Amino acid sequence: RPDRAVEQLVFTRLRALFPDHAFVGEESYDASEKKPLSDQPTWVVDPVDGTTNFVHGLPFVAVSIALLVEKEPIVGVVYNPILDELYHAGESLGAYLNGTRLPLHQVAPTVPAPTLATSLLATEYGYERDAPRVDAKVGAVRSLLVNAKARSIRSLGSAALEACLVARGTFDAWWEAGVHMWDVAAAAIIVREAGG
Repeated sequence: RPDRAVEQLVFTRLRALFPDHAFVGEESYDASEKKPLSDQPTWVVDPVDGTTNFVHGLPFVAVSIALLVEKEPIVGVVYNPILDELYHAGESLGAYLNGTRLPLHQVAPTVPAPTLATSLLATEYGYERDAPRVDAKVGAVRSLLVNAKARSIRSLGSAALEACLVARGTFDAWWEAGVHMWDVAAAAIIVREAGG
């Protein structure tokens, strides 16, 4: 499987440089171990964020790598190899897309957008298919569109890239229920450093 191979490659390279750091990866994580995240430097990796997109040839796929210190992301890298887009950020160093400072643009006249009616939002539906969870997610989307009159809502299939599109200034907001640390750790510092 490509996701396991990518995770192993990333961890092998990082372990050679940082042998005393901890490592958490989506493919090697064992939820039954219930290991708490420690304060030591920890690399968090999602080797293929957007696996379903990858399988179907949709170009919203990313490798997501974060370095956490005291449980907070201080470095984040999200790379879409298909579109050759490299998002990265470091604590107090700003956020960038292919070397250009983020945000690239503002869709709304002010950030954050003054109302949901002028906002482009993003969300994900995840993998759960039980009726109560699906109903809750669809109900939230319905409420934002019908009651709050949001301009529109998108779902691209990659949590990391959707969050990076907030940092870029393309989306005004993104939300998702049920994400894991590897889904958002790298993107979190990219959004923060872009002013989000």
